[in-house]
Amino acid sequence: MMSVESANGQQSNTLLFIQWPTPPAESQLSAVFTDMGLLGVLALAAILFSSQSCIVSAGLGKNRSGSDEIAKGPQRHSQCFSSVRVGGSSDENPLWTFFQTRDRGPGIHKWLQYFDVYHRYFSRFIDTEVHLLEIGVQSGGSLDMWRHYFGDRLRIYGVDINPYTKALFEDLPGTQIFIGDQENRTFWAEVKSRVPRIDIVLDDGGHTYQQQLVTFEELYDFVSDNGVYMIEDVTTTGPGTYVGYAQQHISDIYGHYTGSAAKFTTTTVSVAFYDQQVVYEKGSHPRPPEAIKKGKFWMPYISLTHADGSVRDDHLQNFQEELKNSWT
Repeated sequence: MMSVESANGQQSNTLLFIQWPTPPAESQLSAVFTDMGLLGVLALAAILFSSQSCIVSAGLGKNRSGSDEIAKGPQRHSQCFSSVRVGGSSDENPLWTFFQTRDRGPGIHKWLQYFDVYHRYFSRFIDTEVHLLEIGVQSGGSLDMWRHYFGDRLRIYGVDINPYTKALFEDLPGTQIFIGDQENRTFWAEVKSRVPRIDIVLDDGGHTYQQQLVTFEELYDFVSDNGVYMIEDVTTTGPGTYVGYAQQHISDIYGHYTGSAAKFTTTTVSVAFYDQQVVYEKGSHPRPPEAIKKGKFWMPYISLTHADGSVRDDHLQNFQEELKNSWT
């Protein structure tokens, strides 16, 4: 990382990504940088920067595809950013704006890339009566952030194992704190008996597979019909991990067509995997009665051709005539 000056004179920290024509072997790459030394590397960086090669600024910029889409990362000060991804959040995102100004009060601890994922899935709940259950109150800063984002009609149910969180934060407007172990099914039964509904679950708790699994099994069916279930800090895959478990849900989404449709299939419209996050969107998902067709001209799935695979003139003429007539 190095500090560079942009065209408008502003300083920014910049990550350098060198794009090799052919990726060198690890030993070759090590030898290159060893021979160059520190000054050589910096000189190469200066050349790359001046020629607008693959150098990516870590300074946060605007969502380049619109506020209703997830930003693809921080603002790129190069023409080749499409081949380089650095996680980030959009300046047009009110959650990110709130976080950037958080210099005092209870702390907020989030990965940079989370904010735009939040905004993509949560924005439709703004200024509605939304019931959010957040596992992992910790220092309490996110409670303020959610209140600012969703509005005064928000109901927050915080869950933490630390009893001080209840003593410190339950007096906040529309806030109720539950103290318990998220791996304890009896605890979740008590929580569900004391809340009217849950529209959003944000699992930022203990992050162990067993905790995440038990929580999902106990809460997913309790989430409202059009709600969102989000799990954070999932950094490993394979057996014995939540991502490994969640991969089965990809198949479950297609249960209508495999003869294995269960309640999850009929109440879930999407499962999405992001950098350290898994997101479920609930909704009515009945089996579609049929594929829908519109129009009049239909190309056969298999059309007769010559032995070499080339077009037959007689069949082409017939297709051309049918295509022409389809507009009448």
